[in-house]
Amino acid sequence: MNSPVDPALLQLVQQEVKSLQDDVKNMSVEFKEEKVKVQQELQKITVALEEMKQRVQRLEDKVDDFQGIVN
Repeated sequence: MNSPVDPALLQLVQQEVKSLQDDVKNMSVEFKEEKVKVQQELQKITVALEEMKQRVQRLEDKVDDFQGIVN
């Protein structure tokens, strides 16, 4: 499938972001303010990646539908 984003790469990035989120959860209490800021940014990234994953899926579905019409 010719998608603008490689689904396997997207999955890898999502896994790495999840790993970062877990690491941040384990940060020391002395860095609470920074921890909250990092968690917020990681959550924004998670949402953006999920939206990207959904857009890729919709694009792939449209290509499949188009190919079905052409063939």
